[in-house]
Amino acid sequence: MKFSVNTSRLSGGFTKRATVYTNDAKHEKETLMCTGQVRAPFKLEPARLTFGQITPDSAEQSKTVRILRGDGGPIAPELMPINNENVKAELREVKAGEEYELKVDLLPPWPARALTANLTLKTGISEAPEDTINVYARVMPRLSADRSQFRIPSDVTSDTDLKTRINWAGGKAGKALGATVNDSKLSVRLEATNNQQYVVLHIPAGYEAAPGQPTHVTVSTDDPQSPTLNIPVYPAPPAPRVRATPSRFTVPPSPAAEMDLRSQLVWSNGTPSKVLEVTSSDPKLTVRLEEQNDEQTVVLHVPAGYTPQATLRPMVTVKTDDQRAPMVRIPVYAPRPAARLRAVPSRFTIPSKPEEEQEILANLKWSNDKPGKILDVSTTDPKLSASIKEQENQQYVVLHVPAGYEPPTTPVPTVNIKTDDPTTPMLSIRVYPSRMSHVSRLPVVPGRLRSEDSKASPGEKTAPQNEAPTPTP
Repeated sequence: MKFSVNTSRLSGGFTKRATVYTNDAKHEKETLMCTGQVRAPFKLEPARLTFGQITPDSAEQSKTVRILRGDGGPIAPELMPINNENVKAELREVKAGEEYELKVDLLPPWPARALTANLTLKTGISEAPEDTINVYARVMPRLSADRSQFRIPSDVTSDTDLKTRINWAGGKAGKALGATVNDSKLSVRLEATNNQQYVVLHIPAGYEAAPGQPTHVTVSTDDPQSPTLNIPVYPAPPAPRVRATPSRFTVPPSPAAEMDLRSQLVWSNGTPSKVLEVTSSDPKLTVRLEEQNDEQTVVLHVPAGYTPQATLRPMVTVKTDDQRAPMVRIPVYAPRPAARLRAVPSRFTIPSKPEEEQEILANLKWSNDKPGKILDVSTTDPKLSASIKEQENQQYVVLHVPAGYEPPTTPVPTVNIKTDDPTTPMLSIRVYPSRMSHVSRLPVVPGRLRSEDSKASPGEKTAPQNEAPTPTP
């Protein structure tokens, strides 16, 4: 099996999971996990060169990026030519092979909407000869409206007004002189309130847009930079001819008795079309149509103990003779049973660089007190190891931490526990250093958790059998 990861948008450590479904009834699905480290020739501070919003009258903008040595050894950056008249950059050495500064200037006149550029640098590293720094700034338009478009409701039963405010950016605000619309059924006007101008589109009752005709409102102004503003007018999509209510069937997990679920077909004009056929994609389910007094109801029969397929969501299909709605699909949702397994505590918290080897434990709790079978336990960090201990009908996962161990911040190490329980085929417990978490560490109390073949040494005190380990900060 091939596991591929696209690392183009990743940095540092990463963890990716994939679920594999099988035809094995005892192991219907398995979770594969891939961890790795994306190496980079440079480390940038800040990581992204974003200038934010720029108004049309803004002056030159400048920012500086620190370029630090990355994962490939000493660097020798060299700036390639920039094909953008609005961008100027200068590279300066701070410490040879280790640190550089890149000063980036954005220059007016500003383009419309956005300014983007890619700065390419040679790295001096053979494994990654070039790297790119992305530059972005959002240029505010001189003239805009709060609504970028007018959206007409699908069913206009009474006269309706749609309103939007006119906005000016950069320098002194201009003035809107007039507004027109290219549909004779509509009308538009300007209104002014508290030194703000608004465009008001009037829609008469029963309005229907002419097919194939793009409609827009044009606002004229006294500003030479932005003499006009166009606001598109779009009719809302027509209401669906038929819909199912409820829009899906929801089946409880493994119902104790057979049951019928119902969904009514509601037609937009009140007159139902003829239903030709109703079918279910899952052969375990049966479906029928009930009709009474112009009401059509789809009835789904669910047998006792029903469990949906692992890979495909069941679907009920209704075929009709209506050209606008020849087919209606009603999905069948069967919620997965709640996970039975959890760990207490939910994460491992370990001291940084312990002087001695440590054993940290977490209690595995099953919801119905009937523990499943642990198939395997492993760690993503090879410096750590984990094992399962059982005592007095309790299951514990024990994390073995070597002396001097310091956990990485990325990727976060995890302890992965595989079980035979379908609700929790895998439980992952993350491992954090103590400075990153408030969760207490549970020490191993002598006599409380002991392998069957071990014995207490002479004079060693053991914890009473009815007492649990006492957490210590």
